Amino acid sequence: MELPFYIQVNADKAASSNQYLTIFRKMTLKKLFFVADASIAAHASNHCKIDIYNGSTKIALRHFDSAGGSSITGGVSESLSLSGGEALDFSELGELKIEYTQAGSGMDVRGGLVAIFEPRREV
Repeated sequence: MELPFYIQVNADKAASSNQYLTIFRKMTLKKLFFVADASIAAHASNHCKIDIYNGSTKIALRHFDSAGGSSITGGVSESLSLSGGEALDFSELGELKIEYTQAGSGMDVRGGLVAIFEPRREV
């Protein structure tokens, strides 16, 4: 059984910030999607990096710098690659951390992040 969670993304270009999704039971992150409200062009010096963590382990990212990231079309769902193996397993009362890091004069990033979890059982 898949359990989707929606997180509204509001990264303000004025400052770096974090958002958190508290996980209330043991679950495994299976899929992660990002949908921008409007198209966002990659930029060399003024950009935003979105990094997703379980604890201190980075499990996914979406960067908008022209060196390592890319542009995105508004309204189009983009699947984010997951890494971390066991780090995709969230403990009871764990947190999915979304970190926004602004560079240069930054960039507004608005949209939604959809995290698809499956409950897990300990054996």
